[in-house]
Amino acid sequence: MAKLSYGKVLERVIQVLDDFFSGFDPITPAPAPVSDVPPGLREPELEAAILREPENDDGYLVYGDWLQAHGDPRGELVALQHAELLATGAEKKALEKQVGDFLERHAEGLLGELYFRDSFHPSRYSGRSSGRVYWHWHLGFIQRAWFGSNHAYTLDVPRVLTNLLTHPSARFLRALTVGLLDNDADSNHYEGIIQLIVRHAPATLRELKVADVLENEFGLSRVRLGDVSSLYAALPKLHTLILRGDMVLGAMHLPELRELTIETSGLSRESLRSILSARWPKLEKLVLWFGSPEHGGDVSFEDVRPLLDGAGMPRLVHLGLCNAGFTDAVCEALPSAPVLRRLTRLDLSLGTMTRVGATALLGNEGSFAHLEMLVLTENLLDASSVEALEMRFPAVWLEDQRDAGGSARTVAYRD
Repeated sequence: MAKLSYGKVLERVIQVLDDFFSGFDPITPAPAPVSDVPPGLREPELEAAILREPENDDGYLVYGDWLQAHGDPRGELVALQHAELLATGAEKKALEKQVGDFLERHAEGLLGELYFRDSFHPSRYSGRSSGRVYWHWHLGFIQRAWFGSNHAYTLDVPRVLTNLLTHPSARFLRALTVGLLDNDADSNHYEGIIQLIVRHAPATLRELKVADVLENEFGLSRVRLGDVSSLYAALPKLHTLILRGDMVLGAMHLPELRELTIETSGLSRESLRSILSARWPKLEKLVLWFGSPEHGGDVSFEDVRPLLDGAGMPRLVHLGLCNAGFTDAVCEALPSAPVLRRLTRLDLSLGTMTRVGATALLGNEGSFAHLEMLVLTENLLDASSVEALEMRFPAVWLEDQRDAGGSARTVAYRD
């Protein structure tokens, strides 16, 4: 099992502390105050303006005025949150508490079955509740949502997802993260989750993360996403897509995508071909985990070589070729690769880089001098290679190198 990176350790610590201080409440919706939000209040023309430009706050403000004029408390919430955005110092803190109190007071109408105990504590109304659900509000509506089971409790994720995507408060949802389904199951199957997203996700959704799990707690080889290709037509305006587990990508068409991350314990040639055959006019960040043969990872360096040409990805500036069994070969090919000149960040972590790869980088130091970040963590570098790279590459990350001897010459993450 690979060591956890600092970020993953921090995430785990936060989760454990959050569970501790929450008192390990049962994962059931809490009794909420009586609703005073008028059901089904709609104004299609004003909603259409937000749907066209969900990043433009003006549409929300006009809609908020209309809601307030028609007796919907959500209109007051829009005004309060807008005032909070503009305020500073003590005024901002006072408004933050006022917004939290408002959300708590109107919880039933604003969330209905999505209301969970402690989710609207005034001091953290936009924060995670007990480490299992998180709603971030922006100008009267849920802007970002995260939820999932954890090491202690199992959440009814399909039910929560359905309630969220069909609730008026999530009408303009822009970011959705679905975590672990069941920590106690032998495997987690997300095929039904994918179809719920396809059927109900709003047109405003710009960021989607599926199977946001800690790999040390639940192996990616046990996470089954199935065929995810139906997402593309349903969410053509996605900017960020992060998928973790075993999946079939199919024919990809996401012309607005800026970030694509595929984390798997075994990336297939078929999946790589899906990525290579697509056009990515706006893609800025691409991160791939290749994995090991025992989990279907049959990609070779020759299969990856077209990525180093950068064809079809004119805006790519961040490339991650991670958890690969051919990291040394990548290092030897990179100095002359057309894509390198465009990159600001290069991630070769979790792989099999040895002194051979280090020598290739050190011998072509100038080719990498423009990089703002070079991530080589959790590879197989010896102490002398680490020292040399640290001296010559000021932007390099080299933590958590593994023993390169014997059977350990494999990718960092294999579960």
